[in-house]
Amino acid sequence: MRKRFGLPLAIAALAVLVPAAALVVVGFVLGWGFMPIETASMEPRYPAGSLAVVTPVDPSDVESGMTIVFEDPMNRERLVAHRVIRQLPGDSLAWETKGDANATSDPLPVHAPALRGRVAWTIAGIGSVVTALRGPQAVLLLVVLPLAILAWTEVAGWRRRRAR
Repeated sequence: MRKRFGLPLAIAALAVLVPAAALVVVGFVLGWGFMPIETASMEPRYPAGSLAVVTPVDPSDVESGMTIVFEDPMNRERLVAHRVIRQLPGDSLAWETKGDANATSDPLPVHAPALRGRVAWTIAGIGSVVTALRGPQAVLLLVVLPLAILAWTEVAGWRRRRAR
């Protein structure tokens, strides 16, 4: 029974973990960030549960229609991804933003120091996984599970060699 499920399980784990690791490494090298979209404020373009790939953007390059990621002016611990409606007049860069699914613009402007990047693209459904897998769960999935699979395949190979 082990022989029947061992190889498919290892292949399935590698099919998920290798592309995920490659995405994270490429993202790190290119300066990308990853942000789960947790609310429906940007639907249908960016549905809740998506994972946004956030790329750096110079504040002077922000344009109307661009989806930016910024610190929430009412809660600096929270990041928001909303569309720029327009640049506000004044000496410092600031923008009016709005979620695509929201009826009104955000109540406070976004100032340049709060800007964290722009949404380049999203991966549907993966944001929910990222949100669920924080802390100990992430360590289990990303470290313990691959190590367990590696150890299991090594022990199985050692047993096969020993049996010969």
